[in-house]
Amino acid sequence: MRFLLLSVCLLAFCATGFLGAVEPTVDSIDYAHPDIYRDFPDSLGDRAAILAQASKLKGKSELQTIRNVLRWMDQNLQYDGKIAYQWRNYDDVMREKKYGGCADQGIVCGVLLKGAGIPTVWVKTMDAAWIWTFKKERPFSSWSGHVFLEVFVDGKWSLLDRGARLFTRIILPK
Repeated sequence: MRFLLLSVCLLAFCATGFLGAVEPTVDSIDYAHPDIYRDFPDSLGDRAAILAQASKLKGKSELQTIRNVLRWMDQNLQYDGKIAYQWRNYDDVMREKKYGGCADQGIVCGVLLKGAGIPTVWVKTMDAAWIWTFKKERPFSSWSGHVFLEVFVDGKWSLLDRGARLFTRIILPK
């Protein structure tokens, strides 16, 4: 299996911007307190623009809000493989109306869901080659893996893979 789930990794680049790779961090998620995952750092884009768009997409239920965000992204953004593996924020993606891969999709979807009031956590998986490089303490030059989201919907945490359009309920041990 090429992909190994290293751990739940908050995307460190969210706090520091998107100018190249950022040293990875592995943080624990406080699943008992989802409300702390409604906010997003200013480095992810223009807060007023994000909140304005998110308010237009807010549905009558949390699931409807997710559907609205996914549909809006499908209608307003197009894939461009030439810009994959670049770290960009909401403003960059919206200016170009293009996304390069799972990171761009995750950033846009994540800030819109947070802006609409749905607690959301970015999750980054790492592939085996990346893990080996990290463990050997070699210089860090780029991310390699996949980005998806954990969202708190109807009182439960769920996985949302924007690229694959998969929504899966999580069962947490007590």
